[in-house]
Amino acid sequence: MQSLRLVQKFLQINALNELQYRANFFMQLFNSLLELAFGLVGLAIVFYHTENLAGWTQAELLAVLGVYMIIVGITRVVIQPNMSRLMRDIHRGNLDFMLIKPVDAQFLVSAWEIELWKLLDILLGVDVLGFAVFQLGEVVGIVQAMTFGVMLLCGGLIIYSFWLLLTSTAFWFVQIWGVLELFQSIYQAGRWPITIYPTWLRLGLT
Repeated sequence: MQSLRLVQKFLQINALNELQYRANFFMQLFNSLLELAFGLVGLAIVFYHTENLAGWTQAELLAVLGVYMIIVGITRVVIQPNMSRLMRDIHRGNLDFMLIKPVDAQFLVSAWEIELWKLLDILLGVDVLGFAVFQLGEVVGIVQAMTFGVMLLCGGLIIYSFWLLLTSTAFWFVQIWGVLELFQSIYQAGRWPITIYPTWLRLGLT
């Protein structure tokens, strides 16, 4: 119950902070739409020359893009801002103030900041995924939807674990921003199915 109350307070505080600069909403909307446009243009270019890519149809790849956008949105809403703050707090010595609070320290550093406008990425991802499923003509049952939700949650936890692992190295190394940038660049490969890559790259990404 204490954790839920803290999350509620964090949401209220972050909402107030975000609403101070409402123009950020339109900037985030523009940025999200721009990223979506680049993804769609990439798909259009590929399928202008072929009808399938390694056995994947355009609608199926669109579904993968939707899932990718949802995960990116989750990462940008809560994981990335908190891990970035944790890294700064470690370097500046501010983490001590977190550790002395009567709350689980990992929970505190993982839920302190929530960037609400980044929820637009999740909403756009859901729209893209829904449109792709409609194009495929598939009927999604309750069990399938629940299974997808669980898999999505597991994917988010895996990404959170990687971020926390990399961020924790800030205790020993000063300049680790480059490692995080590398991780983000590699992660962008997830907008395409892993089966389209050569075997050696597929193993590396896995």
